[in-house]
Amino acid sequence: MVMKDVNQGWNTAVNVDASLLTTMAAQFAAGAQDPTVTLQQGSVTVGLQQLSVALDGQTDSVVFSVPCTGTVARQAVDGTLSVGVKLASLAMGCVYPTSYLATNGLAGCDARAKAPWTLDSNALTVEVWVRTQTTQAQTLVSVPDAGLSVGIEGGRPVVTWGGQTCVAPGSAATLDDGHWHFVAVSLASQVITFCVDGQAKGTATLSSQPRTNGQSLCIGQGLDGEVSSVRLWTLARTAAQLQQAMNATLPLPQSGLVGVWTFDDGQAVNQVDQGVATLQGGATCVTTADSGDEGDAHAWNTLWFLDPEHTFTVTMSPKSGVSALIETAVLGQLQAAITQGKATGAVKPPPRAPTTMTFSLTAGDAPDLIALMMSDHALPPGWPAPTPFPSTPTFTTSPTQNLAILVDDTFLLQEMIPELAKAMKVPESDFQVKGSPPVLSLTQPVTLHAKGQSIHVKAFTLGFTDKGLALAMKATAFHMAIQLTGTVTLTVRQKDGVGKLYYDILDPQVSYSPDASDPTVQKFEMLLALPLIGVVAALIVAVYMGIVMYVMSKLQDALDDADGFVDTGSKGQSLSLQKVAFDNGVYLYGQLTPANKGASRGATPKAASAPVLTGFSPDEGAPGTQVTLTGTGLSNTLEVSFNGTPADYFRCWSDRQVVARVADGTTTGPIQLKTAQGTAVSAAPFTVAAPPTLSSVGPPSGQQGDAVKLYGTGLLSTQSVYFHEDILASFTLVSDDQLIITVPPGAVSGPITVSTPSGTATQDGFVVKGSQVPALTAFTPTAGIPGTEVTVTGAGFTGTTDVTFNGVPAASFTVLDDHHLVAVLGNRTTSGPMRVTNSRGTGVSPSAFNVLSAPSIDSFSPVKGTPGTPITLHGSGFAGATAVHIGTPAVQVPIVSLGDTSITVTSPSGTGSGPVSVETPAGIGASKDDFQVLSVAPPVLTTFSPLTGGRGTAVTLTGSGFTGATGVAFGGVAATLFEVLSDTELTAYVPNKAVSGPLHVTNTQADGYSTVAFTFVAPPTLGQFAPPSGPVGTQVVLTGTNLGSATEVRFGSASTAQAAFTVQGNTKLTATVPPGALTGNVFVTTPGGKAATKSAFSVSTNVKPVVTGFTPDTGGPGTKVTVTGKGFTATSGVCIGDTPARTFEVNSDTELVAVIDADTTTGPISVTNAAGTGKSTQSFTVPKVVWVDGFTPSNGEVGAQVRIQGGGFTDVQRVSFGDSAMPASFTVQGDTVLTATVPSGAVQGPLQVVTSRGAAHSVQSFQVDASAVATLTRATPGSGPMGTQVTVEGVHFTGTTGVRLDGAPVERYQVVSDTQLTFLVPSGGTSGAIVVENDRGPSQGSVTFQVTKAEGSMPKALAG
Repeated sequence: MVMKDVNQGWNTAVNVDASLLTTMAAQFAAGAQDPTVTLQQGSVTVGLQQLSVALDGQTDSVVFSVPCTGTVARQAVDGTLSVGVKLASLAMGCVYPTSYLATNGLAGCDARAKAPWTLDSNALTVEVWVRTQTTQAQTLVSVPDAGLSVGIEGGRPVVTWGGQTCVAPGSAATLDDGHWHFVAVSLASQVITFCVDGQAKGTATLSSQPRTNGQSLCIGQGLDGEVSSVRLWTLARTAAQLQQAMNATLPLPQSGLVGVWTFDDGQAVNQVDQGVATLQGGATCVTTADSGDEGDAHAWNTLWFLDPEHTFTVTMSPKSGVSALIETAVLGQLQAAITQGKATGAVKPPPRAPTTMTFSLTAGDAPDLIALMMSDHALPPGWPAPTPFPSTPTFTTSPTQNLAILVDDTFLLQEMIPELAKAMKVPESDFQVKGSPPVLSLTQPVTLHAKGQSIHVKAFTLGFTDKGLALAMKATAFHMAIQLTGTVTLTVRQKDGVGKLYYDILDPQVSYSPDASDPTVQKFEMLLALPLIGVVAALIVAVYMGIVMYVMSKLQDALDDADGFVDTGSKGQSLSLQKVAFDNGVYLYGQLTPANKGASRGATPKAASAPVLTGFSPDEGAPGTQVTLTGTGLSNTLEVSFNGTPADYFRCWSDRQVVARVADGTTTGPIQLKTAQGTAVSAAPFTVAAPPTLSSVGPPSGQQGDAVKLYGTGLLSTQSVYFHEDILASFTLVSDDQLIITVPPGAVSGPITVSTPSGTATQDGFVVKGSQVPALTAFTPTAGIPGTEVTVTGAGFTGTTDVTFNGVPAASFTVLDDHHLVAVLGNRTTSGPMRVTNSRGTGVSPSAFNVLSAPSIDSFSPVKGTPGTPITLHGSGFAGATAVHIGTPAVQVPIVSLGDTSITVTSPSGTGSGPVSVETPAGIGASKDDFQVLSVAPPVLTTFSPLTGGRGTAVTLTGSGFTGATGVAFGGVAATLFEVLSDTELTAYVPNKAVSGPLHVTNTQADGYSTVAFTFVAPPTLGQFAPPSGPVGTQVVLTGTNLGSATEVRFGSASTAQAAFTVQGNTKLTATVPPGALTGNVFVTTPGGKAATKSAFSVSTNVKPVVTGFTPDTGGPGTKVTVTGKGFTATSGVCIGDTPARTFEVNSDTELVAVIDADTTTGPISVTNAAGTGKSTQSFTVPKVVWVDGFTPSNGEVGAQVRIQGGGFTDVQRVSFGDSAMPASFTVQGDTVLTATVPSGAVQGPLQVVTSRGAAHSVQSFQVDASAVATLTRATPGSGPMGTQVTVEGVHFTGTTGVRLDGAPVERYQVVSDTQLTFLVPSGGTSGAIVVENDRGPSQGSVTFQVTKAEGSMPKALAG
């Protein structure tokens, strides 16, 4: 797919709905004192309690409006004061120089850069970050022998040159506040433009045209303070350029940039030419993180006012004779407060906060606020931000989704590097991000240690696709090669007991889906790959959480100008995350409920007296209602409860106001509020309203426009009615126990839901009848792969019961209205017309939907060639190809030309011969034959590492001429596995029977040998041992070969306890049975490998296990549980409840780790050895991930709606009937209910529900009613031995109850669709007729199968 740069090149873009700004403004104003503005002829007071916010797309402004009352010029004032803040005039960033130069202001104290500095007043720019607390004049940069200096005096920049001093004429800034400030001067044709914190401070003109050719440039001479990031240009920089780059690191080289001084590692270095300045007179270079100075303990978030003259507009309405006086006075006060950047809050360094942030609005009558951010001092892509900001369907908000966050893929991958390097215990320099689209990859092979084993990772890449984070890895472990490709996806779980829109941000889920279509994937032990996948998953969650938590804080900080950041851990602030999507980065969509720090800017006033509650509003509501409590003495509230039940959360806005949320399970009663000074109780009770109930519906069916009556209780306060959860219906209130609703267009059969302020109620089983036979007029897209969402337009979609593609049910479908529906293409679907069915009949699309098939390569030519040779591939399905790979390892090659049946590419360099593969959105197709890569030069070996190793060791060879390598040998023994990484590097794996000697590389031209020999470490072997059994402490003598370099001895494969041992030569060692040993083989490890005894050593014990604890105390299948206690030596079994652990590993006599198996239920943990069984006093809790309680009805034909009840249905991926390969279309009504449609091809059996976290099936079987007797047309093949898979074709296979061959039942069969099934010829099967049975009888049609004698031995797996 084509990636869209929605965020316009910024690291992070945040879309904020206007409703969120209004909420923030209201919370900021709550409890604040109303300020008074004093004028020469009176005063006015503004009412912050009624503060409102609007976004004005015409002026690109945020407009704050407040009531304004008072007396001016003896005239009463009562109107509205509106202050517009132009977003283009604002910017924010986190200021934290990584290093700086400190000088003491004395003569001769500076960093002196020696060189001829040829500078001209016609084109010159000086930029400096400065921090000082001195009010006297300060010099920042100077060329003393030429009379040039740039400094600050009285809060203004100053330039002295040619005997003339020019001072910035603009308003003075406060530069001696101990914060970092950006000072710049730009000269163009003798005109000096002054700048402070990105804000223009006017211009001045030099009377002459001075030029200098000074020998020394002094930094910090005459400064009592610090400077950082000093830049010198021989051109005039514009105001926009200065603003864009003032807090950024510029890539080098830059035209006209002659000096960029940094102060790391104790040196002042010009990064342009690497010249080192001389430090003298006590000047020092300081690394900020190591300074120990209190001023460096925090990074400061700063708000910059780039254009104070045009930042604010003030309007008083209605207009009066004194309006202009008020507007002028307020505008003057606002402008006087923004003469320089304002530090708004401190954060701990190193900060995660963006270093540059600016704002924009989207177009339209109801614009959204856009915040654009760059981090890590990256240069913004443009300046100012685009206005209006381009809006896209993927980056929008709504009143119920007030926040959309887009994190750029390059930025996110770069942010992952530190965490990934830390988790894998390798340097950050081992990773890189490059390419377009960007890919995170290793710069060299690394070794990952997991579960006590070493995994040598040769290649590792991460990159974003529209489905998630694409992961690819090549590694070796246990002397095996591992190749892994797949997608890592971030999802969110619904919070228990909370409505649809609320998801738990603190519990995100990362899942991994292997790429089964990758032809290079080899089978491997999941044990090897999962630790690395776990590392990737953990760091995605960490980075994601950091970004979201930062954004939550930053947005409110930008608006209320608080002294500190919002406490993101507070109970009062929550982000209800609704969706995560991937496309050129990560999209996060949600509803933000911001915490409020009150008008005191973070300071909470202390209560001096006991709390008093004077009222609350509203006075009734359901759980989840937010209640505002008013009174006095409410500061430092410790607890709020409703009739004894603690509130879900509470937040103190001021000494007079607290907001609390009613928790689940709350009952009617008084409200209690507790502080350190006492407890207040409300005089009146808060009434918890009962949720509505529904008892019946009449009539039980209807079509669009029909009136339907709903009966129940609590219906008089109904707010909305929905069909099938999300189709809104109109209604009429009749009484508290009756509603009349109208079947809406687009309704489908299923539940009807009524929503009131007190909760919801659902009535199941309503059948929506079609008003006409569906008519399909068009669909889009017209082609796609399984999983494609297809939008169908037409008429008569109300009451739709089934949607099919060429007879195969859609994976799912959603009716939007009577004229539109969306269907998802399922697996095993072929091209053909779409059909939509309701109670009136079936409508057919006028054209076929084209199911794209995976590409297929028939041939390619030439079959060999040197790098750069054009290669033409012939086949089918090439249209839309995204990549072509050639060789082993596969190297992506450029596509020269592309058609549906042919592709021309160029052969690669830096690889070996191997297959050709083509990748399209529909899958991957690989050639049967290899392309032979021809070498262009003989191989030359210069070095290799390591110099020694045992079998399976990965050895990296460097040199040249490795392209087209055909073999690698160790001492003359060929390596069975090697990979060419480039023309100068390859990796080979030591073969089992290697011998010491030179390494030998062969390519298509010649042979090359190493000048140094590789030393092969032979693997150990073990023979006899004695004694054969014994308790802990027993001395066991083991004999064998190559034991002299032993590094580890263990007793039992599931024990990690290492035994003490003594080596007696190369053929013998004595080991002591350690605590934690298990009965089993004895293992000895050396640098050459691992050996095990052929027979088991029996560990005896008379100590019964005792289980004292375990952690965690809850988890599902695959959870690792650490069990503590004693007596774990010689453990023979571990159970959770009655279910044995999937695996267990004993670390010592007091600790073991068990892995929870599938189908485990809650129960105590027991450990067993020969002396008995010890059991925990507490139970380990196994939560139900997904389960099926039951379904109705118990039987039905194709198209019947089946309501399935259970739990964990939020992210259902598949529903199936019996042992059928055909998935059913389904609709999820909630976490506990879904409705599935009996698909064509369904068979009798349990219903299975599959989610991303597990699968469950019903206890009862569903009976599929056949529509007719099956008819058989043919069987393929027509003959074969026992174990042959036979495909039977015909019709009416739905509801199959059995298959017979020559009268004998076939046990192993599967219905693929209504027209196809497969079975395996059973052991003992005989030739004869094939019969397919259903509840209507045996099949028609004469189809036979001939059972033949097998050639050779038959695989046991196929023996039936």
